Amino acid sequence: MDLDDRSRVNWRGGDSSVWPDDRGWRRRVVIALMLVGLLGSLALHFVIGWADALGALTFTATATCC
Repeated sequence: MDLDDRSRVNWRGGDSSVWPDDRGWRRRVVIALMLVGLLGSLALHFVIGWADALGALTFTATATCC
């Protein structure tokens, strides 16, 4: 997008305190969904990683034993 071409830019006014939309509920729903996804991903990574790390330590202990 060419910002120098004034026919392509539509400035509606406002400053840094103005959000692009008047629908604050939609922004909050999106934030909530992203947070749920982030926490779900964190939980899966923790559970899978913890089991994998414990298994790797056990495997290392048995491989170097005898």
